[in-house]
Amino acid sequence: MSETRKIYGQMLRAQQRFGRAIKDTNNPHFRSRYADLGSVWEACAEHLHAEGLFVSHQVRQVNGQQYECVTLVYNEDGDHLECAFPLTPQQAGPQPMGSALTYARRYGLSALLGIIADEDDDGNAAQSRPAAPAKPQAALIDPVQAFRAALAKTKSKADVRAVYKAHNNGLTQAGYGQLVADECTAKAATFPDHTPIPAQ
Repeated sequence: MSETRKIYGQMLRAQQRFGRAIKDTNNPHFRSRYADLGSVWEACAEHLHAEGLFVSHQVRQVNGQQYECVTLVYNEDGDHLECAFPLTPQQAGPQPMGSALTYARRYGLSALLGIIADEDDDGNAAQSRPAAPAKPQAALIDPVQAFRAALAKTKSKADVRAVYKAHNNGLTQAGYGQLVADECTAKAATFPDHTPIPAQ
C-alpha cells in the first residue's frame, strides 16, 4: 500500500507543474479546437520524468474481440496507474486502426493525467441534439470515407494527384494529413512510372 501511495505523491508533484496543452488543431465536425497528442505530451513529459515517471501505451484484447488502448504511468519501482480507452476504427485496415490508436492515446493520456485537451462543449457532442434542418446527403459523408471513395476511382497517377489536391488541406486540418499522403502514395504505386505523391 505504501508503494502505491508513493506514485500518487509523484503524480501530484508532476501535475502541479504541468504546462498548458496548446489547442493547435481544428475539429471541423464540431467547429472546435483541441490539443493533439504531441501537444499533450509536451505539456507533461518533462515533469513526469523529473518525478521518475514514464508513460507506456499498450493494446489489449477484451473478450476475444474488442481491442482497447491502455495508457499506463509507471514509476521506477514498477507501480503504475492506468486508463483504458476502446479502439473503434470505422473501417478495417492498418490506417484506420492507426488513427483510432492515436485518438485513444491522446484521450487516455489526457484523462489519466488530468490534462484538458479539448474545448468544453457542455456535453453537446456526447448527447442527442435537437433536430436540425435537413442537409444535402453529401454534407453527411465522413471526409475520410469521401477521400477513400474518390481515391478508389482513380485510374492514373494524375487522378491520384488530383484527389490529393482536392482532399489534403481539409483532412490535414482534421489531423489526417499523413493518412492522405500515405494512401495516395500507395495508390500511385499501382500505376506505371511511379513517382511519390504528393509531387515535389
